[in-house]
Amino acid sequence: MAVNKNISYPVNSALFHVVDNLIISRENISFKVNKIFPDDDKDNLNVNNELRLKKYLFNEISKRYNTRIQYYGLLFNNISKSFLKNFEIFPYKIYQSKNSFSALANVYPKAFACRKCNHFISFKENEYEKFDHFDFDNCELGCGGSYEQIIQMKFCEKCGSIENLSSYCKVHKNNAKWKLLRDDKFQPITWKLECLDCSRENNNYAPKDILAQKCYHNNRSNEDPSRYTLLTATEGSIFHPIVLTTVDIPNTDYDSLYLDYILLGLYLHKFDEFLDREPCKDNDDHKQVILHINNFLDMSQNEVVMDKIDPNTKKSVEMLLDLLNELEEEFDNYSFVNINDHMVLSGSLSKDLIDSVSYNDFIKGNEKLTKEYGSFKKIYKIEQVNYLSNINLVSAVIGLNVGLNKFYEEDFVPHFEPIWDYKNESIRSYVVPFETEGLMFNLDKCEVVNWLIDLGLLDMEYVSEEDFAVNILMGMQNGSEEYYAVKTLIHTLSHILIRRSSLYTGLEEDSCGEMLFVNSASFLIYSSSSINIGGFSFVFENALFDWFEGIKRDIEDCSLDPSCIQETGACFSCLYLPEYVCSEFNMDLDRDVLIGKTNRFSKGFW
Repeated sequence: MAVNKNISYPVNSALFHVVDNLIISRENISFKVNKIFPDDDKDNLNVNNELRLKKYLFNEISKRYNTRIQYYGLLFNNISKSFLKNFEIFPYKIYQSKNSFSALANVYPKAFACRKCNHFISFKENEYEKFDHFDFDNCELGCGGSYEQIIQMKFCEKCGSIENLSSYCKVHKNNAKWKLLRDDKFQPITWKLECLDCSRENNNYAPKDILAQKCYHNNRSNEDPSRYTLLTATEGSIFHPIVLTTVDIPNTDYDSLYLDYILLGLYLHKFDEFLDREPCKDNDDHKQVILHINNFLDMSQNEVVMDKIDPNTKKSVEMLLDLLNELEEEFDNYSFVNINDHMVLSGSLSKDLIDSVSYNDFIKGNEKLTKEYGSFKKIYKIEQVNYLSNINLVSAVIGLNVGLNKFYEEDFVPHFEPIWDYKNESIRSYVVPFETEGLMFNLDKCEVVNWLIDLGLLDMEYVSEEDFAVNILMGMQNGSEEYYAVKTLIHTLSHILIRRSSLYTGLEEDSCGEMLFVNSASFLIYSSSSINIGGFSFVFENALFDWFEGIKRDIEDCSLDPSCIQETGACFSCLYLPEYVCSEFNMDLDRDVLIGKTNRFSKGFW
């Protein structure tokens, strides 16, 4: 049967299944995406706040890539802030239409062995013409056999390079013909490569171990040569797409490089003194205040204007810049965007930015449901549940983690690789804006802080005032023990609910998405399906309590206990979701965060 060497690839709701170099499988053959089609027909929604999105994505890309370079000592240049001008967001076609596809992919890896005589052949990445003439169905040695793809590959953990299985003969050089010896087909580490000519000419010839060659890092690293690790190139392995989802604030009038700092400053009341000095026409109008602040920021960027303005106005501009610098020093790039996303979704900044209904408002006047909801919140330590009927989100693929994903190791740094456009010397990110619905779950802030105190992660007395608890959570630094504990808590709860979603929302788990808001002890579960069936609206109005019914019993046990709870408290049997659903690739999950059975968490949240 003829094998397609290239395939067209449509994308529906799983938008991160199309990224440069991502591996997909079709009819027992692995392919790698090598071309992405733009959304030339403008089928997708437009990005509302392109400037905000670009800055956020670029900061994440540069932080991850530069961390990798520093950690592994790679001889690459860091991505500097000035490279932002070489960064583009790239909307691509998400829906299949007639004669139109999202991407093209070709066979990968290009290594093959004859099913009959084990003749082995491996093509280099630049051997396009040679591979075009390769016939899967006819062994080149004339034995009458056909070839099967060898999907095992060599990976260097030091520099992140990935290579086909191959070998080099010093005697016969590029003319060598190879045989793949597979005494145990299911134990690739035992395979060997034999040069057929050397074997025939030399009785003492010994076949080579498939990992005999060392990686010399191609000038990527100062490390000494090291042995490769063997990986299998299947869908979801070797190349792991990194997808970030953020709120696309539905208003372009105040697009600004400073927008996130302004939003955060307004929420934290950092601009009160400035607004007392330079009052807005309507300090209660969220949009007008942002535009008012932006006007002063525009002045600061214009030297001619700054030279002409009066001293008092100049002092106001300097005050504003000082306030923004303080915010920049206090909050890292990721946390403040995340905090602002939560504030926009929850309506904390402005009700006109989001269509949100709290469950308290929904049941207002219904004494029976009000009583049940009060009991529900107390049992599950939830402050509020909100239904968001029309959320503007943008999901973006910013790059790939290459090779082994050792997230279970402390201080593990993945080999993150941005999506390079070498022809134009730029970086790109594939983005898809979309509208959806979802439910926001806000945990009781005092209960969360007091739980952290019980765990010994905060040294203070129990708190009872919500504002005080909010400030404590807002001050958590990404990477701290308390931050990790809260992240694990909300992430675990999110997965439990998503895994139960089909019973109550009508949405299967692979049609859901999640956003985690650690500093707010909140999380959003939303529909990622291209067909919105209103599942979250239904569960909000009719089955919210049922969704949680039995949830405590479910987390107590896993079919793989006791090993699951003793080791990590999470596995494919109890908490894991498909990688294109989980925002953290199944990291930072642990049932013990809720039940407190092991020494990882001395007390469970529930």
